[in-house]
Order: sequence, then C-alpha cells, then structure tokens
Amino acid sequence: MRLTKLEIYGFKSFAKRTEIVFPQNVTGIVGPNGSGKSNIGDAVRWVLGEQSAKMLRGQSMADVIFNGTEKRKPLNYCEVTLTFDNTDHQLNVAFDEVSITRRVYRSGDSEYLMNGAGCRLRDIVDLFRDTGVGKEGYSIIGQGRIDAILSQRSEERRVIFEEAAGISRFRSRKEEAEGRLKRADENLVRVLDVLDELESHLTPLKKQSDTAKEYLTLSDTLRELDVRLYLLRYDRLHEKETAAEQALLKVSDAVREAEAALAQAIESRGKGEVQLEQIQQALSQAHDALLRQNDALHAARESLSEIRNRILNGGDTMERLDGEMDSLKSRLRLIDATMNQSDGGMSEAESLLNDARKALEERRSAHASATENAQKLEDELSAHKAHIMDRMNRMQNVRTSQARQSAMQQQMSARREEILAQLRQEEAREEEISEALKTAQSNLQNEQALLDELKAGAEAFEQSTKQLLQDILIRQKQMQEDLQSARAMDTRLRTLKELQDGYEGYQYSVKNALTYAKRAKLSGVHDVVAMLVHVPREYETAMDMALGAAMQNIVTETEQDAKTLIDYLRKNRLGRATFLPLNTIKGRTLNAREREVLSMKGCLGVASELCSYDPMYQGVVENLLGRTVVAQDLESGIAIMRAGNHAFRLVTLQGDVMHSGGSMTGGSIQQKAQNLLGREREMKELADQLNEITARAQKAQQEIADMEAERAGEKERREAAQYELHQQEIAVVRDTERLKSAQADLDAHAQRMDAYRAAVEQLDESLAQIAQELDRLSAQTSEDETGTDELNARTEQLAILLDKARRERENAQEMLTDAMLTLQNAEHDVDRIRRDKQRLLSDRENCEKELADLAVKRRQAEQDVPTPRPRKAARKPSSPHVKSTWRKPASTSAIPSRSAISSRRSCARFRAKSTRLSS
Repeated sequence: MRLTKLEIYGFKSFAKRTEIVFPQNVTGIVGPNGSGKSNIGDAVRWVLGEQSAKMLRGQSMADVIFNGTEKRKPLNYCEVTLTFDNTDHQLNVAFDEVSITRRVYRSGDSEYLMNGAGCRLRDIVDLFRDTGVGKEGYSIIGQGRIDAILSQRSEERRVIFEEAAGISRFRSRKEEAEGRLKRADENLVRVLDVLDELESHLTPLKKQSDTAKEYLTLSDTLRELDVRLYLLRYDRLHEKETAAEQALLKVSDAVREAEAALAQAIESRGKGEVQLEQIQQALSQAHDALLRQNDALHAARESLSEIRNRILNGGDTMERLDGEMDSLKSRLRLIDATMNQSDGGMSEAESLLNDARKALEERRSAHASATENAQKLEDELSAHKAHIMDRMNRMQNVRTSQARQSAMQQQMSARREEILAQLRQEEAREEEISEALKTAQSNLQNEQALLDELKAGAEAFEQSTKQLLQDILIRQKQMQEDLQSARAMDTRLRTLKELQDGYEGYQYSVKNALTYAKRAKLSGVHDVVAMLVHVPREYETAMDMALGAAMQNIVTETEQDAKTLIDYLRKNRLGRATFLPLNTIKGRTLNAREREVLSMKGCLGVASELCSYDPMYQGVVENLLGRTVVAQDLESGIAIMRAGNHAFRLVTLQGDVMHSGGSMTGGSIQQKAQNLLGREREMKELADQLNEITARAQKAQQEIADMEAERAGEKERREAAQYELHQQEIAVVRDTERLKSAQADLDAHAQRMDAYRAAVEQLDESLAQIAQELDRLSAQTSEDETGTDELNARTEQLAILLDKARRERENAQEMLTDAMLTLQNAEHDVDRIRRDKQRLLSDRENCEKELADLAVKRRQAEQDVPTPRPRKAARKPSSPHVKSTWRKPASTSAIPSRSAISSRRSCARFRAKSTRLSS
C-alpha cells in the first residue's frame, strides 16, 4: 500500500482544486513558513476521520472551509481525497486503487466516499486499522506530537504500540464486544424488571386487548360502511358528472353552431364587401371610359380642325398652281407665235437687230422690275397667309380647348353634384353609424361591467369555496389533532386510573395491603398519604422531598384497622408498611416564634398550609408537614434556617432539604417515571382537558358539518355564477364583435367621407382652373376675332396687288420674250433661226413638262384635301346628325380657269360643311 495522490478543494487555504502527486522518489514536501504544509497534514488527518476541530487548529468543523479573501468569495463546502495504490491488497478491499473522500458543508452536513460510493466513518476507520495510517496512527505525527507521546501515560502509549504491532483492530473488537456484553447484561436486567412490572399489568392489558379487538372489529365494520357510503356517493357524483358532461356537450354544440353561424355571417359580409368593391371598380372603369370618350371627341375635333387647315392650304396651292399653268400656256402660245414669225426673212431680222437690242434692254429692265415687285408681293402674301393660317390654327385650338374645357366643366360639375349627393347621404348615414357605435359601446360597457361583476362574484364564490375548504381542512386537522390528543389523553387517563387502581409505583407491601383492604372492604382503611393530599404543581418537587417515603404511608381510622393489615402482611410475608391511625396521630406545627421566619424573603410558607386536603386528615398532614417550611431557593433557605435556629425542617422548590439540627440533603434529582403526588392532579387535569377537547371536537365536528353544507351551497352558487359568467363572456364577445363592426363601419364611412371631401375639393380646384382657362380662352378668342377682319382686308389688298404685279410681270415677260425673239431673228441667219426653232421646241417641251408637273402637283393638292367622313350622333347626343356629300373633285382639265373655279367651289363647299359640323 502506497499513497499516490492527494486532492484538496476548499480546505483551509486551498481555495482552488489542488492535486499533489506522490511518485516513488518523493519523500517530503518542503516550503517556507505559512506556505500551507501543516494544512496538508491536517487535510490527511481530516479525511481519515478526525472529528476534533481543535486537533485541526480550529474552533468548529466549519473553520476548515475556505472563508474567502478580499478578492475571492468564500466557498460553501470543502473536500479532500486520498488515493492509495493497493496492488498488494494490504487494505482489505477488492480494488487495486482505493480513494477516500470526505466532504463537509457550511450547513454542518458531512459525507464520506470510498471509490465514489457513499460509506460510513466506521468503514473508513476499520479499513485503516493496523496499517499505521489511521487518524491516531503513528504515521501522522504533527508538531510537538513526539513530546506529547513521550509524556503520556503508559496506557496511552500502549495504544500507539498496539497500532504499530497490528493488534489495535482486535483490541477495538474486544472492547466493542465487551461493551455489547455489558449493554446486553443491562438490557437483560431491565427486561427482567419490565417483565416483573408487566406481569402485574397482564390482567388490565387483557381487558384492554379485548376492548382493542372489539374496537378493531367495529373499526373494520365502520370502514366497510364508509367504503359503501363513499361508493354510493361516488355513484351519485358520477351520475351528476355524466349529466354535467351531457349538458356541457350540448352547450359545446350550441357554441360550435353559433361560431359556424358567425363564420358564415363574416363570410357573407366579406362577399358583400367584395361585390361592393367590384361595383366601385366598375363605376371607376365606366368613369375612365367616359373620360376616354371625351378625349376621343376632343381628338376628333382637333383632327377636323387639322383637315380644315389642310383644305384651305390645298385651295391656295391649287390657285397658285393654276396661275403658274396659265403663265406656262401663255408662254407656249408665245413660243408658237415666235416660231411662226421665224419664218420671215433675214432682212427683217438684220434691220430689226438694233431695235431689238434696244427693246431687249428696256424689256429686261421692265421684266426685272416687274419680277422683283411680283416676288415681293408673293412673299408678302405667303407670309400673310402663313400668319392667317397660324391665327386660324390658334383660334381653332382655342375653340377646341374651350369645347374640351366646357365638357370637362360640365362633367366635373355633374360629378361634383353626384359626390355632394353621396356626401350628404354619407353624412346622414354618419349619425346612424355613430348612434350604432355609441349603442354598441354602451352595450359593451354594460356587458363588460356585468362581466366584471360576475367575475368578481365568481372569484368571490371561488375564494369563498376555497376559504371554506381551507377552513374545513383546518378545522378537520384541528379536530383530528384534538381527537388524537383526546385519544392520547384518554389513554393516559385510563393508564393513570389503572395505575392508581393497581397502586403502580407504590411499594409491594403497600400495594398488597391496599388491595386486600379493598377486596375485604375494610372501611377503616382510607388510602395512602399521596392520594389524600392535593399539592399544586409548583410545589410537587418540594413536597415529594419533604414527604419522602411517608407518601406511601397508609392512613387508617384506628389502630385496630392498622393491626388487621399488619397481620395480613406478616401472615403472607408481603413485607412491611407504615400506618397512620387518625385517632392517634397528632399534628405538629410551628410555634409563634418560629412562624416569624415565614415573613422573610424567599419563604413561601408552611408545607401543610400550601397543599389541600380533607379536614379529617389535618392531623396526619400537620404531623408530616406541619413543621416543614418551603423556601424559594437554598440561599433563602439557609437564611431562614439560621433565623429559626434549625428548629424545623426546610425544603426548597428544587428539592434541597435542610433538616432540624443543621444537616442538609441536596443535589440533582433523578427524574421519576411517575410522581405519586402529581398523579391525582394529572388525572384531574387530564379529565378536564379531555372534556374540553371532546366538547371542542364535537363543536368542530358540528362546525365542519355546517361548513360542508355551506360549501355545498357555495359550490352550487359558484357553478351557477360560472354558468352566468360563461354566458356573459359570450355576450361580451358578441358585443365586442358588434363594436368592432360598428367601428369598422365608422372608419370606412370616415374614409369615404374624407375621399368624397377630397374629391369635392379637387373638383372645385379643377373647376376654378377650368373657369380661369375659359376666361383666358374667351379673351383670346375675342382678340383673335377682332384681328381677323383686318387680316382678311389685308389679304384681299395683297391679292389684288399680287394679281396686278403678276399681270405686269407677265406683260413684261411677254415683251421681253418678244424682244429676245426679235433680236435673235435679227442676229442670226437661217441657221440661227433653225437653232432658235430647236430652242423654242426645247422650251416648248420644258413648258409642257412643267405644265405636266404642275398638273401632277395640282392633282396631289386635290388628293391632299381629305374627304370629310360622316359623324355618328351617338358620339355627341347634343349635336345634329350630319351626313357629308363632299366628293373628290375631278381631274385637272386643260382649261385653267375651269379648274381654278372648281377648286374654289369645292373649298367653299367644304368650308360651309365644316362650319355646319363645328356648330
């Protein structure tokens, strides 16, 4: 066996878990003073079972637990573990390694462990006996231990030598066996005494046994009846429970049906809300479609205005092209005439050469002037026409905007009136919804108040029922305690009566003498002194010491009665007894001088005067206690006896006795199994207490029955209150849903009102803006109409001037052409005349080409003028049904004037039709 490891945690200074390993080559632990070397030795001694705190250098076992420092908290327990290598099995256990652990807590609890399993301290002590490792072994020697061993007595040193020799185990076993034998002998003596005592109790115990058997039989019968009663009650309660469950199922079905109806109503409401939302969406879509139709109408009107403008532009273009075509045809005629004249003679050409040159210069100047003047007028007229077109476009746009704004104004006004009507309806409905909400709130408040009242009532019933149950349990517990106390008192009272009747505790001779007197019905035998004197509780010890054996003296009427009992005792060899005949016993009391001490401090009085008795026994009591003084304590008694010159006897409340003459008796008093003086008093007190407890138990039983009845009524009222509470909760939930619905309706109504008001405000703003825009457009229309007359007059004037300039340009052109031809004819010969003809042919082709191009342009201009399509009256119910009869004009004819006239007539007809359409 070898120590291999030591683990310490929380022991003295080892706050952290510390593990010290002892290999083969370790012989000691070295360190400076205060490093904890002694604590290691104390830890080893402590784990091996040391029970003395002083041996561990402490005041109590809790001092070995780490108490903490400024930086570390104290620990709640400590433990030490020793681990041994037991491969040689020197320790009598079947383990190769043995660990011993001891723990102690601040609460005082302690435990021992061997290899992790709980064990006793004795197991650890027996394990290390004869190994030298025990707490008293020679292997653990502390400071000064050697001097203490050497200075001990030989018996104490012998223990160490026996431990070293390995016989201490057998010595301890021998001492333990001797102790057991001694205790067995003592127990045997005690058993014999008990047997002697119990032999006298066999007869009354047999009676008690018979009574107990009868009681057990009756108890079994009562238990069986209780079980039957409980079964009957259980059946009735089970029937009630079944009925209650059926009622609960019906209520549950009704609740589920109500919940289903509520869910169906909620679903119907959701569907209605969805349909309402769909209707509102359809209304919004219809409104959007109306706005789109209005936009389409405005777009059509704008398209109509654009077409009008294109018709006007096409008419002007055709007029211009007709003029150019007339000019080209005139040029063709001039070319033809010139070609006809080219056939003249060369002489005329030469003669006319100088005249032609002069005329050519003049014609060129006139032609240039006329061309420039005509071009200026054409540019001015074009610009003026463009200005007129812009003015007309602007006026048309203004009219279109006016129409659009007017339509929007009418629609917005109608929408505003519609929204105002809906707003008035919603305002009228708001009062209904508010009234419904107030009604729902009022109903909910009333229902909630009633619910709170019912909850308070139910809680009151619940608390009352619980309180009644607690009171019943408390009363039952008190009654059980009282009944248990009553049974214990009754048992104690019967025991005392049996002891008193059997004179238990009295001498054998006294018991037999009194038993014989009762059996022989000797009227002259009264009783023992202890049964005739009644002593208060506080004086029992003093009276017991004062009377001593005299308590068992038998009081008789005469000496002859005493002689009869003495003869009976002698004849039957039953021992001796002391008798006190009343006719011979005289009382002895204190004289007047001796009674002076009764007024001293600590003096309680004369013993015969401190107890109660029948007057016929006064002589006996005064003979025994008349010269006995009772003092508070021994100190007072000494002073009293000195004052009385030790002429009488004195007893203290603690039982110390000072005899006359000066002797004293005192010390500790062995507690008696039964005080003979207090037995009668205890029996009376027990009888009174038993009557009181019995009356209290009966009263408690009646109170419990009343409380049970009240509790049953409270349970019925509680169930009724809970049913009402459940119904009221349903009503509160229903009114809560109604309130939520009314609040939701009010919120939705408020949202609709806000939406209507916002829409009205927005429409008012839009109408104001439209009114401002209409005013502005009206002013602009008036201004444009005022300037239109001036522009028309200017247009006519420019047209006249341009016509005149064109004629002058044409005349100048003709004259220039004539001059050029004349010059060419005069300057050239036949070849030049031929080249002139060729050039004239080329010019003719160009003119014809230009004429064809102009005809193409004119046809394009005619095609650009659109054919008005008839409008359906459904687009605008207020407008009349107009059917257009306009047709595309015929192709351009060879006669310019006819084409121009046709174009002007077509434009005029189109303008008239457009005017009728716009109106």
